[in-house]
Amino acid sequence: MSNEVNPPDDSSQDGHSRRAVLQKSVGGGLAFASIGAVPMRTNDDGPQLIAESTTIDEPGMYALDDDRSTEGAGIEITASNVVVDGRGHRLDGDGSRAGISIREGARDVTVKNLSVREFRRGVDVRWGSSLTLSSVTIEGNAADGVRSDGETAVACEGSTIRQNGGCGLDVYDGHVSVRDCEFRENAERALGSDARATVVVEDSVAAENGGAVLLPATAGSGIERTLIEANDGPGLKTAPIDRAPIEATGSPGLGTAPVDAPPLDEPALVRHCDIRNNAGPGIEHTNGFLDVRGCALVGNEVGYGLQAEDGFEAVLRRNVIEDNEGGGAVADPTPSPKPIDATCNWWGDETGPRHRDNPLEGPGGQSVTDRVAFLPWSTDRPDNSGRTEAPDRTEAPDGSCAGGLEPDRGLVGYLAKKSYRRITGADPADEGCWDGTFYVTDPSDVDRNGFDGPGAFLVGEDERSADGHVIRAEADAVPVTLPTWGGDRGECESVLFVELNQPLSADRAYRIAAVHDPSPHQANVDTGGFAGTVDAVVRVTFEPVGSNAVDAAASLR
Repeated sequence: MSNEVNPPDDSSQDGHSRRAVLQKSVGGGLAFASIGAVPMRTNDDGPQLIAESTTIDEPGMYALDDDRSTEGAGIEITASNVVVDGRGHRLDGDGSRAGISIREGARDVTVKNLSVREFRRGVDVRWGSSLTLSSVTIEGNAADGVRSDGETAVACEGSTIRQNGGCGLDVYDGHVSVRDCEFRENAERALGSDARATVVVEDSVAAENGGAVLLPATAGSGIERTLIEANDGPGLKTAPIDRAPIEATGSPGLGTAPVDAPPLDEPALVRHCDIRNNAGPGIEHTNGFLDVRGCALVGNEVGYGLQAEDGFEAVLRRNVIEDNEGGGAVADPTPSPKPIDATCNWWGDETGPRHRDNPLEGPGGQSVTDRVAFLPWSTDRPDNSGRTEAPDRTEAPDGSCAGGLEPDRGLVGYLAKKSYRRITGADPADEGCWDGTFYVTDPSDVDRNGFDGPGAFLVGEDERSADGHVIRAEADAVPVTLPTWGGDRGECESVLFVELNQPLSADRAYRIAAVHDPSPHQANVDTGGFAGTVDAVVRVTFEPVGSNAVDAAASLR
């Protein structure tokens, strides 16, 4: 290990230290050859003691025996397999350089029991290195608390990162593991990450920061049992995708960014988090596959906000979504008709969310926009406090996820005008086939015959997304062959039915309970290439015949 005067500032992203450290072994001991150095005091019975600004270039155990104030850099580590024990002391800087600098390729470095204060950057983790922070406080630094380059591994355990002038922890790519850590009052994001990174956060707090926890919404990343509170902007946000080639400081070569959207086969998981009172959305979803369950989204600008066109999947399940100023779930209008799967959530009232397609009169829950599939909803409020202070929290019981399925109130959907006329007997075609009821054909009983449909439709004045299904009379033959018009299609001709993302059973008869006024008919419907079947729709309330509720076990979903 060498002690030396401060070299030129290399704390910027583009700097690269070329400091030469001279050290040699003499008879098993250490001989120091450095410019203006203060020799390190050693202790034969324990770790080597750090006296001044130091470069550690050999594996081993190192410790501070007192508080240290430095001009320029603090401790630079160029070797692997190093442990630095602060023993509860402080390492104070003068606002320049990094307090702890882990140089390129230094692996398995641990810093523990230390406060790092008032440097330009608290901790700098360079390309290809790995660092564990344990019981460390990083505070009052001018820029980021912790920043890492590419292909790094950073672990935060039982540590506090607060009141820094940049992000609490800013990650380029690599792997980040955070457990039992606090990010408070940092000027920028609590945790920043690139879409290349894998980020796992557990049992932690991100509060009163200048920005969100930025989570890559791809497989392997997730956040659990974490409080995200009172941040400026979103509480939790998915990391943006950067498809340009990249080259990081100190990189041994050029890296290539992903050229496609994130894979959507496995989601990033958000579990039992308490996300509340943030100035922006509790969750702002911009890309990737996000699965949110058992969380509380309370008191934010909106609970969940979607700002994605393509390359996203969204599942919200068993969450408490209430008291958000601008609504519970908001999907910005985009060309993509894909819905958000948001069934079985509590929206602040047992009557469900406010939306024109809620079959109940005057629902009292949070508002939701189109493209949010909310039915059925939870009619009992689960205890989703989301933090370890509530270890006995429970999700809503399965039986409570029945909101909006009461047959006496019905479900809201759309029928093709042709379907409506035949079911009600207004069209004399197929006389004797339709008795006022219809059946939804299981997809496995539909012979597509080269057709992709019925698929998704855009209906309503605001062109919200609805699913299309082939429906048939009880006497109609199965399988049903597409297209459903003309030719020999069995004794009765099948027709099309459009519904707003609601669970349906293939073995139950449905009937029309009411036609919506004042304008139930809509012409020129975008059918995604199936215009020969649907050119106008009728908005109706429908309900199962002779049943207390839709049988979820027999649902088409």
